[in-house]
Amino acid sequence: MKLPIRLLLSAGLGMFAALAVAADPVKEPTKTEIDEAAGRATVVNDLALAAQLAAFGRGEGSEATSPKDFKNPEALVLAGGILWRADKVTGGKVSELDVKPMDEKGNPIEAKSEKTQSLKMQAKDLFDEARLMVAESKDAARKAAIEAMIAREEKSESDRGAVGGPKQVTMTLAPGATHRWPLVYFGGAPAAIMMRSTGPARIHFDLNHVGGGNLVSVKGLNANYAWLPPRDKDAVKRYVVTLTNMGNKPTMYTLAIN
Repeated sequence: MKLPIRLLLSAGLGMFAALAVAADPVKEPTKTEIDEAAGRATVVNDLALAAQLAAFGRGEGSEATSPKDFKNPEALVLAGGILWRADKVTGGKVSELDVKPMDEKGNPIEAKSEKTQSLKMQAKDLFDEARLMVAESKDAARKAAIEAMIAREEKSESDRGAVGGPKQVTMTLAPGATHRWPLVYFGGAPAAIMMRSTGPARIHFDLNHVGGGNLVSVKGLNANYAWLPPRDKDAVKRYVVTLTNMGNKPTMYTLAIN
């Protein structure tokens, strides 16, 4: 269900000047820029898929479709493999999102960001988590199968050429707190965004087009959205993603954009 726009335009638009994404209002994106945006968007979508697989493997999938307390180490290995290949295809180059989030009143939040773990280290952690999940199992064949899967993923290569890494930021969100992130994209160039959180609190993820409508509204531990900003007289498009902690405990989240 789409929600009405909840943006403070007068306060929020001033924040877009700080965004370090090259976006000249009168400049059309070149074919090279569009291709590069598409490559980064693919990586962001891969990160979202990995987050969903990891949630499924931990038994944190959809309450409507996932078995209760279901654990699946194979899903963790597959998620790790995606991150492993993403690290290779980006050369491990993932830069930090260099804007400040806004609070509910449109004021910049000066909270310090956390260090975002490299994709390779995230992959290794998922492999270790899968090993731990079967460590006490008496099924020796399954343990061997997990090790074989991990070995296969660590030897795998991406089937596409090198692409630029996405921009990421990791921050802690206090209970009931809101972070609003201003984003700028070229019209006509692929756009992608994803969020994953540590829980246990769920996050309300809300993406809005400034001056337009709501694109997506999700409540959960993970969220992602990919779209093609329209190409018209305005070369760049401005959006705001709003993250609200719906629980009574702090939660850490990572936001990635292409």
